[in-house]
Amino acid sequence: MGNTLVSGTGFSSLRRLSSSEEASKPLQRAYSDAVRPLSLDGIGRIGYERKSFYDFSLPVLRPQKSAPATPSEKAGLAFAGVRSQSYSATGSRPASPSRTSVLSRVLSFVADLKKGKKGAAYIEEGHQLRLFYNRYLQWRFANARAEAVLFIQTAIVEKTLFNVWNATSSLWESVIRKRINLQQLMLELKLNSILNDQQMTYLDDWAILERDHVDSLSGAVEDLEASTLRLPLIGGATVLMVDIKVLKVAICQAVDIIKTMGSAICSLLSRVEGMNDLISEVAVVVAREKTMLDQCEVILASVATMQEMESIS
Repeated sequence: MGNTLVSGTGFSSLRRLSSSEEASKPLQRAYSDAVRPLSLDGIGRIGYERKSFYDFSLPVLRPQKSAPATPSEKAGLAFAGVRSQSYSATGSRPASPSRTSVLSRVLSFVADLKKGKKGAAYIEEGHQLRLFYNRYLQWRFANARAEAVLFIQTAIVEKTLFNVWNATSSLWESVIRKRINLQQLMLELKLNSILNDQQMTYLDDWAILERDHVDSLSGAVEDLEASTLRLPLIGGATVLMVDIKVLKVAICQAVDIIKTMGSAICSLLSRVEGMNDLISEVAVVVAREKTMLDQCEVILASVATMQEMESIS
């Protein structure tokens, strides 16, 4: 118990006191050293009673008979106090203010014993004080050990939370990546459905109309060439000898051909207007497709950046 009275932190002296037996051994040795000069039961003057180490409600030492102390007994008390004080002073560090006050009280107690001012009740109080201080150091050790265990548990919990957060982040990134791929596939399917279901049919109709239009124009050109080549020219176009009837017939034929061309053009005009509307719709769809492709490009760029950051980290 001597080393536990003035210990700096209370850990080195109580490190091996995990069981009740190990905690009671140094206390019993100090107790026997302090009480040995006073155990005079065989003579019949003064006797003492041992109590439990953990029982603080009752005094540890209780006098059974009260008798005046002789000079030899006073000397024995002084010797016991000095001996316990010498045990507590060996291998100690500079004491804190609280331990300094306890030490001063013990020193004053020893001085009073030397002067013969203290009796058996004060001896009991001093021993009780030493027991309380030893118990205080044991509680400090228990609290420090509990704090160390709590610190380790806190570190383990923080590490577990970090691992959970990391796993959750990786799962969230995979979910975002799959959503982006799904949206891209949906846009591709929509574009293919638009092109295959509507626009390809319109383009096929446009090819048929274009072929009919080319045939009509080529026929009109051929008719005009034939009408102009039938005009008789004499004298190198200086003297025009034309038969009025032949010219009238040719002009009438040309007018008939033009009327036929006009009716054909009018019938094709409605189709051309419808095709114009379809082409405008195709242009709108192409513009939307371009904007969607730009958005997909931006999303893919951001995903590539996130993958690079993830690979770097």
